[in-house]
Amino acid sequence: MAPEVKEGAVSAGAAVVHLAAAASFALGQPLLEVLGRDAPFFVVRRTAPVDLALFLSALFLLPPLFAALSVLALGRLRPALGRAALVTWIGSFATLAAAPVVARAGDLAPVAAVLLSLLAGVLCAWAYARRPAVRSLFGLLGVAPLVFSALFLLRPGIARIAFHSDPDLEPIQGLDTRTELVFVILDELSLGSLIDERFEIDADLFPNFARLAGESVWFRNATTVHGNTILAVPSLLTGSLSDDLEALPNFRDHPRSLFTLFGASHRMNVTETVTRLCPPELMAGGVPAPGLLQRLRSLVSDTTIVLGHVLIPRAWARGLPPVTRTWSNFGQQKHNPYTDRRAILDAFLAALGDARRVADPRPRLSFLHLALPHVPWVFLPDGRRYVTTNQRELPGVEDEVWVGEPWLTSFGLQRHLLQAGYADRCLGELLDRLDAVDFDGVLVVVADHGLAFEPGFHRRDPAPETARDIAHVPLFVRRPDRLGRIDDRNVESTDLLPTIAEALSVAVPWEIQGRSAFASDPPTRPFKSLLTYAGERLELDPLRPASLPLVERKRALFAPLASFEDVYAPVSARALVGRPVEVLAAGLPLPGRLVLEGGSRRGPVRADDELVPAFLEGTFDGVAPEFLAVAVNGTVQAVVETFERDDASASFVAVVDPTAYRDGPNRIDLFGRDPAGDWRPLAADRFRPVLEADGRLRAFERSDGLAGGDAEPISIVRGTERGTLARAERDGNNISLSGWALAPERDEPAESVLLWVRGSAEVFVGSLGVHRPLLEKLSPAAAWSGFRYELPASFLGPEPAASLRAFGLHGDEAHELVFAKKALWLHATD
Repeated sequence: MAPEVKEGAVSAGAAVVHLAAAASFALGQPLLEVLGRDAPFFVVRRTAPVDLALFLSALFLLPPLFAALSVLALGRLRPALGRAALVTWIGSFATLAAAPVVARAGDLAPVAAVLLSLLAGVLCAWAYARRPAVRSLFGLLGVAPLVFSALFLLRPGIARIAFHSDPDLEPIQGLDTRTELVFVILDELSLGSLIDERFEIDADLFPNFARLAGESVWFRNATTVHGNTILAVPSLLTGSLSDDLEALPNFRDHPRSLFTLFGASHRMNVTETVTRLCPPELMAGGVPAPGLLQRLRSLVSDTTIVLGHVLIPRAWARGLPPVTRTWSNFGQQKHNPYTDRRAILDAFLAALGDARRVADPRPRLSFLHLALPHVPWVFLPDGRRYVTTNQRELPGVEDEVWVGEPWLTSFGLQRHLLQAGYADRCLGELLDRLDAVDFDGVLVVVADHGLAFEPGFHRRDPAPETARDIAHVPLFVRRPDRLGRIDDRNVESTDLLPTIAEALSVAVPWEIQGRSAFASDPPTRPFKSLLTYAGERLELDPLRPASLPLVERKRALFAPLASFEDVYAPVSARALVGRPVEVLAAGLPLPGRLVLEGGSRRGPVRADDELVPAFLEGTFDGVAPEFLAVAVNGTVQAVVETFERDDASASFVAVVDPTAYRDGPNRIDLFGRDPAGDWRPLAADRFRPVLEADGRLRAFERSDGLAGGDAEPISIVRGTERGTLARAERDGNNISLSGWALAPERDEPAESVLLWVRGSAEVFVGSLGVHRPLLEKLSPAAAWSGFRYELPASFLGPEPAASLRAFGLHGDEAHELVFAKKALWLHATD
């Protein structure tokens, strides 16, 4: 496109203004429109007014300044180049500005949406180059950054962060109590997950919850008032549900809480996951507050991912980390309360034993909001962990609604129960720790809200069909006498603060909605109240129901639930699970192939490995059978349904009992059920290293894993530089690897990534699909060529370094990846 803009028609200053206007519509306005509706996003990361000022300055100044500098630099070389660069930047920003508008206009295919956005950008660039009136309009729009910033800062929730000062701290003085308090809030745990059809704690699965119930007052009819942590946790800590549903979960909007009630009488050891209700000056322990640089780093990282979801077509954006399941660190790296849960619990347990070594004579108030069994679901009941691939950790959920195949909802419940088993294990560690330090105070364990497993419904936003599962939560109050009993009175989350106060023999000196459940005249409400996300009130019968929907669903799927072996083997699969693989092998192989994430052969799984290959997933190349059986080392371990992913590929997911693996070579076999009902073997890619006589890697072989199948040679190509192992980090017993790999002659992702460790007979096979925005300049497809894998450190074998080779697979060639500086410690020398 030859620009019509004449030399000198747009001055350097005007160019900066025009680019600032274009960039503000392309990046600033769409991002602030989303963030402005979610002020808790900033509360979670403790955003200060200075953070907002720096964030807005960077958002509205850096992109246009970078563009303007490139325009000026090119203009110095040749004025025509500068004019062309200016028009190109205007068109590029217009394309980005059009992207979310096109996305909202209709359910278009990703390619069509991109083409329409590009067309809009080209038309805008043409008009800017050819029409002086359009350039004048861009000059007038130069105030857009100021307008968008002002509109953002004036939103009620954001204004509370930007302009409101902290209230004067007024801890209650003169409380006559020497009783210590340990208060633990669990997250996303329905009462129905823990109980059986008799409305008793299922002691076979959850022995530590049963142990706690036996020495506590178990308020069996307790319910939350809201299904969102942002409102549910403040109701627990303040005794009231704010009339202002826009109130932020921080000290400014909730100055009167458990922490200010006991701020003068107790020493605080507080770890909040999402809320920020404890005034900083009261906190003597817990997770330290992040500094300015850490807060800004988190803000930039997460807003970049949010912006990707805004600008990229929905089908492609599903490869980005989700932004609706955690409140911070969407990239799932470090300093995330949803991925650092083990470390957070360990720190809390350690602090419980430090009380006697502190000179302060006041009793301790220890508070922990632990994000368990909240998603991501990655823990097994025995404390080990598995990993999912490239952000596919919650199949069957879209925008927090159970959509797609109903089987995926049941699969979600299976994984939730396994992680609830881990939450029970953590509770047992807490109880043991309290016994070890001779704790004789009050212990409170509660969940902020439950969740629902009903196809077609939101996981946490209640509807009449799901209200009971979301509302009913476990609530235990253990007093120093440890006398256990069950109380079925109508107790809501707003009653917890006055209940705790009475257990510590004090009174709440301000007006609250709740009433102590220990009072002689306890609350007698005519109904239970539960608010939806939209603020609508659902009214439930105040009496304890005869059953809960989640209990009925558990019984239908997993009965009799005598142990977690029954969770690994749902009722529909028990005819086959645990039987030898010979019961399945019948007839010729099914057509098509299956690419199994991680490969069909697994190396040794050691007893002390924290990470185990319990989560299996794969994608079919061809028609997929409706049902799939998974066998590990000759024994059937799972029977699952296949489903279609968002990208229309046929896939499967399964969780298998990790005890099926052994400390030696492990083999995974897969079988599909044909229309006649017979189980037939499925071809699945298996890779084997081919070694020289001295053990050096010469090539790979790929076979279909079926008897009599021919092996295909895969030659190794080095020095192509079409991919990089960018980062390799060791964290305890685990190793994380990330990078990217492109096809050798096309700007699109490689087929897969092969990882081989010197001396090993195993090859790890990993898929691609992580977004790498810096590669988008090559092509839209190239941006999805990233990978990120987490493996046990034992994968490296006995040598801690100089052992790993990485390749991008394309056809019958394996192109070796370059090792970046942060991964060189793993690089083999041959």
